Amino acid sequence: MINGVDNVNGKMPFCEACVQVKQTRKPFKGSYEVQTTGKLQIVHSDVCGPMSVALVGGAKYFVSFTDDFTRYCRVYFLKRKSEVFEKFKQYEAKVTTCTGQRIQTLRTDNGGKYTSAEFEAYLRSRGIRHDLTTPYTPQQNGVSQRLNRTLQEMGLSQLVHPEMPRCFWADALATTCYVRNRIPVCPLHVAPHEKWYGNKPSVKHMRVFGCIAYALKPSPERKKMRVKSEKMRFIGYPFGTKGYRLYDKKNIVLLFAVMLYLMKLILASKNSLLWIPQMLQRQTICVMTLCHIQQFLQRLSMSQNQISCLVMMLMSHRHLVNLAGLLVNLRNLTDMENGLKSRSYIL
Repeated sequence: MINGVDNVNGKMPFCEACVQVKQTRKPFKGSYEVQTTGKLQIVHSDVCGPMSVALVGGAKYFVSFTDDFTRYCRVYFLKRKSEVFEKFKQYEAKVTTCTGQRIQTLRTDNGGKYTSAEFEAYLRSRGIRHDLTTPYTPQQNGVSQRLNRTLQEMGLSQLVHPEMPRCFWADALATTCYVRNRIPVCPLHVAPHEKWYGNKPSVKHMRVFGCIAYALKPSPERKKMRVKSEKMRFIGYPFGTKGYRLYDKKNIVLLFAVMLYLMKLILASKNSLLWIPQMLQRQTICVMTLCHIQQFLQRLSMSQNQISCLVMMLMSHRHLVNLAGLLVNLRNLTDMENGLKSRSYIL
């Protein structure tokens, strides 16, 4: 066939250079199928983040836990990846109480948040097998990887459609997880809620995320010739409570305005106006997002706990009429910070 070559038949000799240059991975076999025959035989977990917008309590990550047999999932929000261990213990306590069964295997990636000495010692003491993926091979943890992507995409779409602020990403993700557990998913073709609890879920109470909601005022707050309800936005379903989570845009906008006013006072006390953005000098200060306010406070060298204290202090005054009292309480910000070291808040 080619001049100068007598025989091209037969097996070619091994070429090390070709292997080093041309080697590729073989395709991964799909691992999305159910691999168990009972609840909690395998629990899949993975951490996602950091998000571009932090919550008031500083959370930038979330961790998901998924039961392989039922595909029932739960999400927890984290300030740091090192909190995964505590969240796993919370998850274990809830699911073991609910089902009366124990977790047999935990399947995660090889990240340090799952392989710490404390975490491994706890798993051994509980008799839980720890399946780890090969480094740089997320495909081996496909159930959690796919779930986190689904939660992110559905959560973002719920924020974009009603034009909600990005600071509500945690509420959107929690709502997404709630809805996903109540609709048929692959490969079960039934709702995870039905497999987990043994009864078909009801969706009659579900509402569109971000829709307008009218909340009836409690009897003590109703007055003659005054409206009986307040216009709010729906932002999810509280876990363990019969009701809805509602966002009072009017009070939050007023809260932002008062926070900006307090920040101006703080700057004035430092005799410096260098950090006042141009947006504060316009009439649009009331539409600032929580992310902008957090970044602005961080420029003032305020710690995350101090920021959380300030927000909670303002939110405790629902109508925000006692501004003088707030300014006095602001002096006790450091004392309040000491009492909040082990607590976080989600707005």
